[in-house]
Amino acid sequence: MAQSQQQRNQPQSKETLLKNYQRRLKQDTRCMLDNFMEIIRIAKHCRSLAATINFSFQLQGKPSPMQHCSNSTNPNLFLDVTAASHSPLRSRVNPDSKIITRQLQGEEDQYEMNVRAANIVRAGESLQKLVADIKQFLILNDFPATNEYIDDRTKFLQSHQKEVDHSLISLRDEVLVHLYEVEEEYYASKYK
Repeated sequence: MAQSQQQRNQPQSKETLLKNYQRRLKQDTRCMLDNFMEIIRIAKHCRSLAATINFSFQLQGKPSPMQHCSNSTNPNLFLDVTAASHSPLRSRVNPDSKIITRQLQGEEDQYEMNVRAANIVRAGESLQKLVADIKQFLILNDFPATNEYIDDRTKFLQSHQKEVDHSLISLRDEVLVHLYEVEEEYYASKYK
């Protein structure tokens, strides 16, 4: 009775484990997608931020620290925004200006993008661990494949056994014939 109870518990734990794998897969892929979508949203925000800063400087008749960003085809625009926020022109801007706030917003956006990129990497590593766990689960719990291998190996060894038995029988018959001839020769000789 205890053995049947263990058999009932074992498949249930397999089902629970498989559900856990599915849950982890959904969570990690959702995390990757959400973080990627947020990075895209922030990058669009940075592009509009750069355009706004350029426009503000053009109204003041000054060269924009973001000029190289708006003319660039660089997809990593947020890095250029950060570089511009550390530029020497920043010290010439009035501290009460909205431009500093926007540049600080660019810094904050870059930090958020870095955190979200780290979250994507963490989710990717978690997915790699999940794949390794699933492989291990399949290796340890793939009884039909294991049974098929055992059956194939048994059939091979049985056929090999039959071949060996047949070889031994033919060898025995050959030895018997030769022994009979030697025995007759011995009894017919004068040394008996």
